[in-house]
This record gives sequence, C-alpha cells and structure tokens, in this order.
Amino acid sequence: MSRALKACVVLTLTLSVVLSATARAQFSETEVLRRRVDNLEKELAALKRPGAAPSRDQVAEIVRSELEEMQGPETFHVYWKNGLRLDSLNPSFKLKIGGRVMVDYAHLDADDELECLGWWCGAFEGPDDFDEYREDGYEIRRARFYMEGSIYKNAGYKLQVDFAGDEVAIKDAYLSVKNLLPGTVKVGHHHEPFSLEELTSSNYITFIERALPVQIFAPSRNMGVSVCNDAFDERMTWAVGTFFDGIEGTTEDGAAVTGRLTFLPHYEEESGNLVHTGIAYTCRSPDDYDVDIEPEEIHLAGDLCEFCVDPVDDASWLGLEGAVVFGPFSLQGEYFTGEVSGDDSASDLDADGGYVYASFFLTGEHRRYKTSSGKFNRVKPFRNFYLVDNGEEGGWGAWELAARYSHVDLEHSSPYTEKATIDGFTVGLNWYLNPNMRLMFNYVTNGIDYEFTCRDMLPEENGDGFSESIDGDVEAFMARFQVDF
Repeated sequence: MSRALKACVVLTLTLSVVLSATARAQFSETEVLRRRVDNLEKELAALKRPGAAPSRDQVAEIVRSELEEMQGPETFHVYWKNGLRLDSLNPSFKLKIGGRVMVDYAHLDADDELECLGWWCGAFEGPDDFDEYREDGYEIRRARFYMEGSIYKNAGYKLQVDFAGDEVAIKDAYLSVKNLLPGTVKVGHHHEPFSLEELTSSNYITFIERALPVQIFAPSRNMGVSVCNDAFDERMTWAVGTFFDGIEGTTEDGAAVTGRLTFLPHYEEESGNLVHTGIAYTCRSPDDYDVDIEPEEIHLAGDLCEFCVDPVDDASWLGLEGAVVFGPFSLQGEYFTGEVSGDDSASDLDADGGYVYASFFLTGEHRRYKTSSGKFNRVKPFRNFYLVDNGEEGGWGAWELAARYSHVDLEHSSPYTEKATIDGFTVGLNWYLNPNMRLMFNYVTNGIDYEFTCRDMLPEENGDGFSESIDGDVEAFMARFQVDF
C-alpha cells in the first residue's frame, strides 16, 4: 500500500472517529444539562422547605460546584463557523477541524530562446524537459486537513497535513503556550515571521500564486521556537524566533533568527479601511542556499532553472511591507533585499525584488484584516451565490478584479558573473461564491533576462572570454476551483 493511500485511510478513520465523537458529544451535552437542571431543582426545592432558608455560603457552594463541573472537557457545543468547531461549555477547551482543496488548470506557452537557459557553466541548472512549458495541465495544488484548538485556555496546538502531489507533507505541527513569556510561545514546525503575503493563508491570497519575490525571499515554514504578541489595542504586532531548515535535523542543517514588526497607523473596524506597515528581517547560516529562478507564479511550469551558492557563510534578507484598504479598493506591496556570502572558495549573491498589486471588488465588499496577527483574512460576500432559495431570488457572491507587477534582480559574482532579471505581470478575476468557495482566473506572464560572462573559460589568446545572454517569456492562463473550511 502506497504512502498516499495509507494516509488517506488514516484520514478517513480519523474523520469517522471525530464525527462520531461529535455526535456523542452533542447527545452527552443535552443529557448532562438535563441532569444538571434536575439536580438544581431538587436542591432549590430542599432549600425552600420551612426552616431551610439558604445562606449566602450555601448558594455560593452550589454555584461553585456547578462551575467546576463545567470546567472539564466532558461536554462540547458543536457548531459550524467556516469549519467544524467544538467548544466546551466554557471557553477552556476548543477544537476546530478544517481543510482545503485547490484544483488548478493551466494553459502554458514559452519562447524558444528559454530552451537554452542553463546550458552554461554557471550556477544555473536548466529544465529537464522544456516541452512541459508548452503543455496544458491539471493538478491538485493543495489538499489539506488540519486540527487546531486550545486546552485549559492557555495551551494550544495545530496539526496540518497536505496530501497533494501524491505525497504526504506536514505543514504545521506545533504547540503553543500563552502568557508564558510576554506573548505566545510556539514550538514546532510553523511559519517564520516574514512577509505579509507569505503569512496570509493561501485560502485568502488575491492571486492563484504568491508573487515571485515572496517565493524567493520568504523562508516559509521551518522547525523552531518563536514568541509573538500584539500591543496598543492590536494596532501593533511583533514576532521573533529562532529556526533551522526543514522539519527535522540539527542546527548544523541551517540556523536562522527571524523577526517581524507591524503597525496600523489607521484602522476602522466597521468599514475595514486601514493602512498597514511592516518590516521583517532574517539572518541565516545554511549549508547551501538555493534560489529557484523559475516562474513560481505559474506553478505547473515547474523548475525553469535553479541558482545555487554552496557552501555559504551567512545570508540575510530585509523585507518592507505596506497595504491600504479603502472600501472595495486595496493596494499592497513588498520590497526585499539581501545577500548571500559564500566562503573563500565560493561566490556571493546579491538580490532584491518586490511586487505591487491593486484589487477592486465590483460588488462592494472589502478585504478583511486580522489585527491580532497583522495579516489578511477571509472575504465574506454580502450575498452568497444561489439563484433561488425558498422562492426568493438569490445573490451572485463577490466579484474581484486585480492586477499585479513583480520584479526580481539577482547577481552572482565569482570567476564568472551571472545576472538574472524576472519581470512578472498578472491580471486576475476572483468569484467568491460564499465565504468558503471561490473560482479564480489569472493570466500570468514572466519575462526572464539572463546574462552569463566568464573570462577564464577560453585560452588566454582569446581575450574576449565567453559571454551569452538569453531573453524570453513564459506565459499562462490559469484557473482554480477552491473550497476551504
């Protein structure tokens, strides 16, 4: 039995157990409450007998004992709120079960010039099969299941597993404790605090794929320990942590310190109007540092080429972020800059890039923001999509137009010099049928300009050395069907 099939069996059994447990919890909750009411009625009736007037201490003891019984996790309130939720009768114990499925289609095309990219002696490696850049394709981009919640108010947990691509990958696996330090401590595999676009869930990002600079610079999830909190009535958030690459290993596999600070100079809760600013920094010491120079804004295009500096002394990235929401209009952008320093026998890499995009809701909705963590949240249509409901005319959901420009510059210095520049442009149309479903349509083009120069490849009598440049485009029409809960 394959790993993917085993994982699906385990997931099915888990869902069966959880759903049966919720049914029992619902029944148990009703039965316990009924017995509790009966007992209270008996106690009050006894206290009302002649000569048995209740004292303040007796009343306080009855209330105390009832509250103590409600502290335990024996009974849960089961309900739906953008996902299946189970809460104890007081807020001490919470459980949320959810997931997401994203199915993508892409029609691809690429210039012939790009077929030669990566044939030279530099750090780039070209595609294995260039014909893939001209083929239509489908893929399950994400297929995730997760559970998260809290225990005894101040302890939390999250486990998220992705089954897409015929593989099983752990995305989130961490424990958290509130009020242990000046904030919430997370231990395990989770997001490093870097980049507004990276930290915003893929359920809520505006385009099918995150901008190319985010894919290159943002470290995403790694194993580590972090502390986060908010201040000034959630107008400011901060987070800092230490991480190492991957989900298992030692600090020798690549250690990092990453931090992020955000601030809301302007925020209106009712209208959603806001101005967001932020800064993030990461300092890393990996064994090697690979930069994928590929059209990640076109995921089905695969690896166009890869940039590798190995071995590495240290690397550091700085990120600046900003966003404005004014009614149905929003503007968001980020800028990144940094360098990778090789040891005496290796080379250096200088890099910078950024993106900016604008979006507008034709139906009047606005992007929602989570002040406690400084990132964007779920869009909720004014009227969900349905044609007829009990004889009443339905709505058409929310419709959003968006356009994005992204840019990346990379320069690799060594006995040879390599420069790569990518300019990306994306236009998109999003249809939110309801808060948990949407259709997305993107047209994406990535223009890649690559230049390679080496003076030491040819004999000395040829003083010109070797030089080559390649310039071409990869483009795609993409569509996504998404459901998340």
